[in-house]
Amino acid sequence: VEGSVCRRLSFYLFVHAHSRRFGNFTPLQTACFLPFASYSYLTPSFSLSSYLCFASVQSCFLLLLKAHKMRSGFSPSFLLLAFSVLLFSPPVSFAHVEDDTECLQEMKASITDPSGYLSNWVFGNDTPGYLCSFYGVKCWQPDQNRVFSISLPNANLSGNFPNGLSDCSSIQELDLSRNNFQGDIPTNTCVLTPTFTSLNLSWNGFSGGISNNFTSCGGLGTLGLQHNSLSGIIPWEIGLLPNLTAFDVSYNSLGGQIPTTMTSRSDINQTGFPESSFIGNSGLCGAPLTNTCIGM
Repeated sequence: VEGSVCRRLSFYLFVHAHSRRFGNFTPLQTACFLPFASYSYLTPSFSLSSYLCFASVQSCFLLLLKAHKMRSGFSPSFLLLAFSVLLFSPPVSFAHVEDDTECLQEMKASITDPSGYLSNWVFGNDTPGYLCSFYGVKCWQPDQNRVFSISLPNANLSGNFPNGLSDCSSIQELDLSRNNFQGDIPTNTCVLTPTFTSLNLSWNGFSGGISNNFTSCGGLGTLGLQHNSLSGIIPWEIGLLPNLTAFDVSYNSLGGQIPTTMTSRSDINQTGFPESSFIGNSGLCGAPLTNTCIGM
């Protein structure tokens, strides 16, 4: 439907531009020819060609508008044409195709990959959906370069927390478990990428504290941080995440009292997250662990 509408509009614009004596207005003639040509020679599917067509139609319309303003008044036929363009053309922002290529490029560049698991992450392809064939990458749709999840467990990867994830516009799941990552988990991870619903960073060498900004991932359901070198306390705010049903910080170097927001979640069970989620932290105390907190 969008394709036929765009083709029809582009034809009317093309004829209108060339039926008026605007002089040697080359930009106008070029802009009004592009959408017609794109849908005459490109596959008429709602993909890149459709977006380009609508974008060119709008560019043509704006140039026509400028040309008419340079003359005296607007003819009834032009006003009808303008109404049709505004009615059927999507906004300019819609003409932008979401593409997570930059996200994966930055991520690969920031990771050490001695075993070559990311060797097929080869960029420079214009084919819609080519990112979906990358190792560990799952897309929302097979013909779109929009990443749904990145799953790279046990791949012998190393380095700091990867860069570029904020450029993955709608990523939901990230699994970097059982690798050799180290350094702090950026405090703004969920601020920059609030779409995460599952984060598995377990069995690495991450250090530093656990940020309360994980609450910026409002739909977060799984947070796996076990078997790292994290220190400090467990932020009580994390326990308020309404969809959090899997939480594990076992075998770190955490301390302090386990927040009551972790132990009184009736949506999980009567006692909240189990003891196994907290064991292996000599400084932690309070339920569901058996050691009591003294002087807290």
